[in-house]
Amino acid sequence: MNARSKVRALLNHPDLVYAGLVALIIGVGLMARAMGILPLR
Repeated sequence: MNARSKVRALLNHPDLVYAGLVALIIGVGLMARAMGILPLR
């Protein structure tokens, strides 16, 4: 698949894009907490 076709497929499903961004943010936050970068409050 082309990068453009992948982008078009993603743009056709914005809910999947938002879900992916949320999952990415949560994953980064959990990793940061696990490494002790962010304080557990």
